Amino acid sequence: IELTLKENEVKNLNDKITEMNGIYQVDRPSPLMEAGTQTFDGRQALAYARIRYTANGDFDRVARQRIVFRAILDKFTHHFSPDMLIKLPLCIGENITTNMTRGEMLSYAMKILRYCGNIQTYSLSDSSFMRQSYADGGQFVLVPHYLTDMAVALHANIYGEDHAYEPTDNQKKLSSDLKRYTSNLELKRVDTTITVE
Repeated sequence: IELTLKENEVKNLNDKITEMNGIYQVDRPSPLMEAGTQTFDGRQALAYARIRYTANGDFDRVARQRIVFRAILDKFTHHFSPDMLIKLPLCIGENITTNMTRGEMLSYAMKILRYCGNIQTYSLSDSSFMRQSYADGGQFVLVPHYLTDMAVALHANIYGEDHAYEPTDNQKKLSSDLKRYTSNLELKRVDTTITVE
């Protein structure tokens, strides 16, 4: 697939490639030496989707995963043929374990092809997440601070601003429990915005 590698991603990508080559005990894929738009093979694309050490950490990683998924979908739909669609469940079936039948996989593939031009993705993060640093290992963990706000924002994004949504009693309880749990922790707001693609 075609992906655009940024300058600040080159080293991280190659570190992931080296790590994966060690796991699979192979010498491929090869490192990518420079930034820019280029063709990635499957393992290079997987390594790209796993990069997490950039400015916004996991938010950037999730954005890259969406980019990879979109590139795969675009390539498939541009080179699509009915024969490919019939063979797809057989190819996938050799590489995954699932409780779906081949017929169900074919049905989902048809739905994806029908709607793939209209897919929109949203990332609700600006006021919904906080960043917490654990002292024991120094990991940064995202703590949802107000689940009720997240639920309202999610419904507004899906159904429109005019759609009134009242969080459920269970969401209110979970949100209250989280607020009580996080009140004793030192939390820093994550500096991100809602991303719309």
